[in-house]
Amino acid sequence: MAGANGPVRYLFLRREGPAASGTQESWPPPREQLGGDDLICGAVQLSAAEDGWSAVPLDRTPVADEIPDGALVLTRDTELGFTSGRPESMALVMGMRVEDLTAGAPAHVTHVLVATRDSAGAARRGSHPVAVPAELIVVTNYVERGGRTEASLDLRLAPGELTQYSPWMPDAAIRSLAEEAVDRAVLSPRARHTITLEVHSGRVSLYGRVEIASHSDAAIHELEQTPGVVDVANYLLIDESLQDAVEQALAEKGITGVRALAEHGLISLHGEAPDSQTRFKAQDIAARVTGVRGVVNRLEVRQQI
Repeated sequence: MAGANGPVRYLFLRREGPAASGTQESWPPPREQLGGDDLICGAVQLSAAEDGWSAVPLDRTPVADEIPDGALVLTRDTELGFTSGRPESMALVMGMRVEDLTAGAPAHVTHVLVATRDSAGAARRGSHPVAVPAELIVVTNYVERGGRTEASLDLRLAPGELTQYSPWMPDAAIRSLAEEAVDRAVLSPRARHTITLEVHSGRVSLYGRVEIASHSDAAIHELEQTPGVVDVANYLLIDESLQDAVEQALAEKGITGVRALAEHGLISLHGEAPDSQTRFKAQDIAARVTGVRGVVNRLEVRQQI
């Protein structure tokens, strides 16, 4: 599942002209299902970048002279082929999921929303758009026309493989499923109580503190199997890891033989210190470790013989 870095949002494509005769339009999603940063646009300008694809939302489909060299414009009429399966199989582009990594720069495409089409070329009724990772988009069929280079896009998979990817769902629906997933994964009521989550454009962000790493790992694994979840951002603080971090910080300052125990961010120090100065130095070092909310110093000063 894609890694989580910057803010994400969806660019939903609307149809600029009338729908094909006999078809029903149920896209883009209703406004009440959109996130605050999601955008409905007439087209998306796609460009190859060092780390994949970049995207710029457009209010309308530009004429050919307005499209920069090397850029591709995707609309609701854009169809993607497949590199495997039947040659006539196509998918309709319904939108993009993008990540804003640098202020003022084009957004980085993480996924393309596609739906299977019927024989009339419209989105198949009952077909939910799925979020396909952007790295599966490949450029094919270069053609020189009128001094310009045109190309088409394919998906590096077979039509039947679309079912393995997450369907688009509104964040409110994902949140309900995500909470159920965490409840299944973390059986300890005490541990579950310390975990909170947020959902934004298909990303589930986990916050809070757990005692052991296995609680975090189980929650992430279950979320990655949950419909609608596109990626998971893990911001959980783990007491088990915090203990190791404190002991490592002490060892780097030459203080060894000290055992750190953590509970809800509170560190207690156990063992012996050679003198009072080292005892208080250990407390100060532990308090400076990221994630530590307080220190209980139970170190005993070693008796001098």
